Amino acid sequence: MRLFGDCGCGGDFCQSIRTSDRPVGTPYGEGHRCLPLLAETGTLVLDLVHGRIDYIEILDRPPLVRRGGGSIVR
Repeated sequence: MRLFGDCGCGGDFCQSIRTSDRPVGTPYGEGHRCLPLLAETGTLVLDLVHGRIDYIEILDRPPLVRRGGGSIVR
């Protein structure tokens, strides 16, 4: 999955990730649905557009750490 950047909101509770180049602040439009995932802590939600992951909402979770190769681990 390609990562296009973080949410950009600046909130210390948010680690959400953009997985498409859709301009920030534009609506998803037709074909959008949210898929909440079970999490022991915080909130994880996949935003899908026509079945494709467009955004990963990661809220109120322990910090993610980026490795040298670009992968993100917890």
